[in-house]
Amino acid sequence: MGSKKQIKEAREKIAVAGKRVGQMASVVQGINFLIDKKAVVIDGNTVYLYRELWGSDPKTPDAWMKNMYIYMRLQQLCEEGQTIYFRNIETDELIGRYESV
Repeated sequence: MGSKKQIKEAREKIAVAGKRVGQMASVVQGINFLIDKKAVVIDGNTVYLYRELWGSDPKTPDAWMKNMYIYMRLQQLCEEGQTIYFRNIETDELIGRYESV
């Protein structure tokens, strides 16, 4: 049997993992909603979305790219390390790209 410290560390790791699973479930649910509403389209390794969803806050695109990468990996739509391109759904303008490290 482990020490109290090891048990405490294990419980903390389990709690963190549980939160991550919850966050991933929220990401998948949110993106599925946007796909159903045709606000987001995934074609290969390119994601088309309305510019308004991209937002004006500099942190919003970073969150979008990271979450979409997680979504695409979970849905097996891209390979690990594959670059994902983000384009304006109305103009086809390249608005971002994500490369996992």
